[in-house]
Amino acid sequence: MDHDLIHTEADVDDLISDIHHLIDETPQEEAPAAPELPQVEPEAAPIEPEAEPEAAPAEEPAPEEHFQQQRWTDRQKVPKHVARLQNHQQEAYAQWLKEQEEKGEEGPPVFEEVQPKKKKKREQQLAEQPEPSEEDGTVAVKKKRRAAPWLCLLLVLATLTAVVLTVLVVPEQPMARSEHIHAAGTSTILLAGTDDSFGRTEMLMLMSVNTAKGRLSLVSIPADTLIPDGEGAVELRAVYALAGGGHVGIAALEKAVAACVGFVPDGTLVLHPEALTDFVDTMKGVTYGGEALTGEEALELLTTLEKDETLDLTRVQTQRAFLAGLIGQCRSAAAVLRAPLLLDAVCENAVTDMTTRELLWLARASLLLDSENAEMATLPGEAVEGNYLLDAELTVQTVNAYCNPYIRAVADGDLDVFAMGE
Repeated sequence: MDHDLIHTEADVDDLISDIHHLIDETPQEEAPAAPELPQVEPEAAPIEPEAEPEAAPAEEPAPEEHFQQQRWTDRQKVPKHVARLQNHQQEAYAQWLKEQEEKGEEGPPVFEEVQPKKKKKREQQLAEQPEPSEEDGTVAVKKKRRAAPWLCLLLVLATLTAVVLTVLVVPEQPMARSEHIHAAGTSTILLAGTDDSFGRTEMLMLMSVNTAKGRLSLVSIPADTLIPDGEGAVELRAVYALAGGGHVGIAALEKAVAACVGFVPDGTLVLHPEALTDFVDTMKGVTYGGEALTGEEALELLTTLEKDETLDLTRVQTQRAFLAGLIGQCRSAAAVLRAPLLLDAVCENAVTDMTTRELLWLARASLLLDSENAEMATLPGEAVEGNYLLDAELTVQTVNAYCNPYIRAVADGDLDVFAMGE
């Protein structure tokens, strides 16, 4: 037999079996008894198979191993190297079973597949992430909700930026054309409020803004004031309507007011009733006298005369107080955020000869000044037969003290009114 063909234990067993056949004179099956050969005692005593633990079921040997074990058992001739090998295998297996019992494990060890760190981290994140719901779409909703706060924040920042740029960069101080010089940062605007479609101006007020000294003054002109009109006379409330309203009516009204105070206002803003109601409703109400008023309630407050009152002297005081409180409430954060809407509410229901930049200057100046400490006055005069006649001397003093925008003082000759006693 070629020695190069011996590669495994099976080959060794076959070789030993062939040698035994050559030694035997007769075949093993026909011989009555096998000749006794010197028994080779193995170095280690034969190991009786130990009982396997109940937890690990015995495995059936392969057909080839069973045949080899049966053959060696029949002959009772086990070579030393084979016995030694079996001994080591049984000891190792018994030791492994003992270790498994101590660990409390059953069956052979299972080795996990080694995965890259990135793959493990990704699988862990996917395991922790909640499964999407088919009914309400949990994952999709969460992604949308994450974007909503940032979108709202961007809109708020854009609005604030627009307001700041408009208030700080664009505004322009309104100034009437005159040969006289304006005091630094001072302008006087005529505010007129109509009561209905007839265009009668039931509210006439001069708002003087002095940004250099931080002063805000509100001077009322009674709508019943009688002024010359050609050969006759006319009440101040009817001038705007008689001129046809609009810009022509504003020009006629400014001329009539100049006759009462000695100078032409730097600008005029005629407000229709809807301007007040929309403005107040956009602000979500205005607090006056401890009560929250809606737009309609505010309009009724400013246009209603007191009982048994023929002149609007008490009403003009209410108008000034309400306007001062309204300006103060416009300085709140909520009003600043609604500034574009408030500006639209005024411009859509008003007529003015001022530009947008001049209106923004007026709004900025009014908000920066302290409206709670605004100076208030009414042109002095006296009621005569249902009309109001100005006192020229006292009117000049009041104008110079509260609403004259020029360096030059107003004199008695600058007025064109009916003198008391005439």
